[in-house]
Amino acid sequence: MDQNLAARNLWLLGLVLGTGYWFGAAARSGLGFTFLADLPGALVVSWKCAATGALVLSTFLATRGTRLQRLAVTFALIWFADLMLALGQAIASGVVFTAAHVVAASTFAKLDLRQHAKGPALALAALVLCLALASLVTVLQLGGSPLFAIFPLFSAIATALAARSTLPLALVALGYGIFFLSDAVVVVDMTASTGPRSWGWLSWLTYFGGLALLARGLAVGAERG
Repeated sequence: MDQNLAARNLWLLGLVLGTGYWFGAAARSGLGFTFLADLPGALVVSWKCAATGALVLSTFLATRGTRLQRLAVTFALIWFADLMLALGQAIASGVVFTAAHVVAASTFAKLDLRQHAKGPALALAALVLCLALASLVTVLQLGGSPLFAIFPLFSAIATALAARSTLPLALVALGYGIFFLSDAVVVVDMTASTGPRSWGWLSWLTYFGGLALLARGLAVGAERG
């Protein structure tokens, strides 16, 4: 099978699995679909890992042999970090997420500078960085750990660097920006909650939606060379 076709099929598989998983996240957040609220924990974790794992493999195939291949490492680290978060290892997960964003940021920084759509790119970068600072202040005001509070800043910086690159703005930078929102939502929700977190549906929507856009954008960027 053609490498690009296999990558696209894996992306579509991930999209189907990730969309289905959202209904379970909505059920556990109390929004509805109550018959999905009490699925076995092992099934929930496996389903989640399968959805993001399909995007990892899709990105690896799509970028193989190109200068964007390092970003497949970012996806793999994000997959592992999310697995640790699902297993209750929040701080360790945050460290691995940060490593993923550092790899992504360093890769984006080495790409050619954007010559077109500079205004929208700058606006997106500024918005995400401002939201990152707002989430930092919110977590600190809620009495959260300063170390925990800075995690969204790393994904915001990676978003800004993606926006300045020549990669498709509406897919890569926007996708990373949406992914950043999941970081901010999780950090604020975990700081504010004393019981079951109620924003799981939104964190998954932004997390997986951002990754899906990002994966597709990297495939397009790799095809363009």
